[in-house]
Amino acid sequence: KGTRGQDMAKETRIADQEDENGSDEPDNMSTTPVREPGKSILKAPRVTFDPKSQTELVPFKDSIDEQDDEVIDLRTKSKSSTYGGDRASNRYSTYSMYSIDSNGKSGGAIKVFAALIVLKIVFFDIWISAGDAITDFLQGLFLMFDFYDGFKVKETWEIGVVVLAACWVPGLVAVLHIVAHYRNEYFGLSKTLDKDFRKSRKKKFGLMILLCFFFYPFVPTLGYIVNLWHINGGNRDYNVQTARLELFARVAHSITGCIEAPFQLIMTTWLIMKGVLDIPWRNTMVKSSYEDRFENQIPFFSIPMWTLCFSIVDILGCAIQINLFNVYIGTVRNVKSFKRYMNLVGGHFPFFFHAVCFRVITFAFLFIYLDTKAVIPLFIIWLSNIIIGYATVGKHKIPKKIRPKLKRMQSLARQKANLPKITSEVQQKKNNENTPVWLNSFLSIFVPSCFVHIADPGLFADTSGLTDKQKEEHKQVKKQFFDHEKSFQQKVIKYQVQTSTTVLMISLAIVFCSVNFTGLKYHNNIFSNEEFNILCCVICGLGVISYLFLLGIDVFELFHLNDKPGEGGEISIKYKERKKKEESVDMGEDVPDAVNINIQIDGDPDDIIVVETPLVTNRHGAFKKATISAIFTLLAVSPIITGYTYSSLEIQSPAYVVMKITDNTTISIQMAKARLLNSPIPASKSTAEGSLTKCGYSVGTMLTCKNQLNPKNEILLMDMGDICFEELEKLDDIECLPYKGIILLENWDHSSSRPINFDAKGVTKFPIVSISLKDSNKTSNRLQDGQFTNIIFNDFDSLLEQEKSDIYEIRCPKDDCTSMKYPAKKQKYIGCDGEVKYQAEVDMTCTSNGLPCPELESWKRKICKEKKSFEPCFDGDDVDCKVRTPFPPAQCIPAKQGEEEMPKSCTGEERFWEGSKAKYCWKETTKTVKYWSSECQKEVECANWGRWSTLIGTCTRSSSPEKFRFCRKSTNCVLMEIEKKHKDLTGGCTLDSSKNDDYPGAIDCKFS
Repeated sequence: KGTRGQDMAKETRIADQEDENGSDEPDNMSTTPVREPGKSILKAPRVTFDPKSQTELVPFKDSIDEQDDEVIDLRTKSKSSTYGGDRASNRYSTYSMYSIDSNGKSGGAIKVFAALIVLKIVFFDIWISAGDAITDFLQGLFLMFDFYDGFKVKETWEIGVVVLAACWVPGLVAVLHIVAHYRNEYFGLSKTLDKDFRKSRKKKFGLMILLCFFFYPFVPTLGYIVNLWHINGGNRDYNVQTARLELFARVAHSITGCIEAPFQLIMTTWLIMKGVLDIPWRNTMVKSSYEDRFENQIPFFSIPMWTLCFSIVDILGCAIQINLFNVYIGTVRNVKSFKRYMNLVGGHFPFFFHAVCFRVITFAFLFIYLDTKAVIPLFIIWLSNIIIGYATVGKHKIPKKIRPKLKRMQSLARQKANLPKITSEVQQKKNNENTPVWLNSFLSIFVPSCFVHIADPGLFADTSGLTDKQKEEHKQVKKQFFDHEKSFQQKVIKYQVQTSTTVLMISLAIVFCSVNFTGLKYHNNIFSNEEFNILCCVICGLGVISYLFLLGIDVFELFHLNDKPGEGGEISIKYKERKKKEESVDMGEDVPDAVNINIQIDGDPDDIIVVETPLVTNRHGAFKKATISAIFTLLAVSPIITGYTYSSLEIQSPAYVVMKITDNTTISIQMAKARLLNSPIPASKSTAEGSLTKCGYSVGTMLTCKNQLNPKNEILLMDMGDICFEELEKLDDIECLPYKGIILLENWDHSSSRPINFDAKGVTKFPIVSISLKDSNKTSNRLQDGQFTNIIFNDFDSLLEQEKSDIYEIRCPKDDCTSMKYPAKKQKYIGCDGEVKYQAEVDMTCTSNGLPCPELESWKRKICKEKKSFEPCFDGDDVDCKVRTPFPPAQCIPAKQGEEEMPKSCTGEERFWEGSKAKYCWKETTKTVKYWSSECQKEVECANWGRWSTLIGTCTRSSSPEKFRFCRKSTNCVLMEIEKKHKDLTGGCTLDSSKNDDYPGAIDCKFS
């Protein structure tokens, strides 16, 4: 028994021996049945099977430079091409999508496709490669500096440095690939070559190394720009030099897209899981805006969202490019080749999309819980890729029958391009096919890849000068070549999927057990224990689907959607071996006529039965294939969709503990994200507020239910490491405690996903939440006895933008005046919603596991970008975000019954509801009177009325209590409505006002 690598190496040696021993076989040995016309229910011909057939394999190296010794006549030859031995006509029921149609169309079509290729390079390749590099740089700077606060250095500046440094990682891989794979084209050249030429090759090699190492983030973009310079849209012939430039740009881009882009995507996902960045699909992260010179608001994504989008598109594009386009397409010259490329993309897209999602989420997950130890599974996967590469590269041998033709095609292409023949003194190994093992090993860490380049696939599209017969033979060579490449590539990718998935699943199991059953320390993150278990199930589901892709990475091939339409059938022969003397067998009249099967069967068969099964293959259109590709893509990531949906519906949303301190000029709000441990009823959530009460020495008093029928306006605070918490766990009925809520302070750190051993025992009367150790340390100065505290559960954005939220309430000075205009100093005024407001500064901070809450930072940026005004009725109510964040204005707490007074007018402002100049009208429906300021000029309709005040005054025969409310129409137009009550006959104060008695001469109001 041995390892997989040893087994594959053993198979390679056996294949080499067979290759050497099998060279005496004739080249024209028939490998297909010989068919003759006949009649049957399947219209099948007579078939004669050869007893033996064998395909000869020989080692082969890209012969453009070293093995093209044949002299090629550039004139068109009229004699038949020597592609191989005789080929009998043969029907295939399965159509390979790797066959290239090289039948050229008109020159106009070539020019159209050339123009489309230019547009593709400009608007896709260049924009994606440059956009990915730019957004990665911006992401690093975004984590280092606060763009919205004078570019102050953030707490996450070290992570930003890592993000910037990661942009140069592909350069190291590119240098290693060039040194390992192309060094013999620059060093050790034959001395028969010109000395200056050999020296220039060495200089080019050194320049390429320096370029890749120092400028690699933008090397793919520069490569595409050089390609644009060399494109000749009117030339339809294949050019080796141009093809090499295009291949260099594509490979350089693929190294970035398959190594650096996944790393950046993993880093962004890691930051989201850690709680440093906000969730990308939140509105606060998605939309910002840019204002043009006409004051039009142009929405655009934020930097983290741009980074995610470019990284995902770049990864998928490069995975398809390195594995499909570079191996099977090379160039797009007509509609048929474009359709073939789209067919390849559609069939493989579910596999690549799943592979990227699986690896990105899993690696981010492992780096959260294993930290630097997560490098171990990453290294094992890379090492496995190296072993797979070297164990399989020896099997990558082109069939002997097509090797001479490929060699001549490459030689002809080199001579057409007037390129010198470069020979090396270094003898290449026999099994060294042009397969970059080291490059594939790095690419396959995040994206399963097997890039092979024995011959440029674009070379097969050049059929100029060939006769119809030669074109048909050329087509057969292409088919055999791509069938061979497909078989080798899929085998290598399956090995990669097996090893990487196994390593990741084992790592997942280790993390799952360590978090749930040990005291493992790790990065604090956004996942509770239940969310952690759900995420483990999601990753496990993705791993199972990854194993299912071993059945086939191309869903179109897996379900025979690429089969050529037609009619055919299967012929099955069943027999029993007879040990007695041979006798004749009567097949009966049901055997179809004119079907003779000549086949050698070992032994002495008896009871031979021939079964014919008709098969009909239908054509599968583009719409059907696109639908199937989309369905399988969704199925491939269905664990992610299921896990997210379940979490959104079943997992409790986080709570926030809000502690507020107010004075006459400032509202200081300290918030801490908390974990909800029970399922309180909605009514209890809305009333979860009160002064903090620490559970200290009087445990028996605080945790007793006796004689406490009415809940206290208090919130119980206790440390989970104190005796108070132990006594709480012993209670049989926690719900009987007379509190509005319980806050538990966690006594552990770096274990945010650990299971909390606390049974809430079905408590629904009040919420029970826990705060992390780092958050409790940062808010320790507020977590004191008597501190008024709220536990809120609303959506964070709606909470902060809710102007009437109690977190913005302040006790306004009783003796201050109330301005009818927008005040220039700290004082009371009538807001746009008719409420009495106070121009106070709001200072709000929020912590989550010791770090600033990303949702608060995102909300601040959104408010500043949108230039949101919470008092839109005032002109010029714009706040400079560089000075302060525009929070909703502070609102005055309504006065209690008996403490209310009529508002006092400020200096220089009229008291428009009093005096002979007062303008008013009578509302008969409500028995109230409505006043308006002189700036209104007349009665106007106003919809945003504030709350009624409490009654002012006492109800006697000589005085009547009254209450009031305001409504602001514009900056200076304010309305006031007053309602009076009179003493009735029973002594109560319920009698409404009368127009004739209280307001004689008042006009009737036009508006309600």
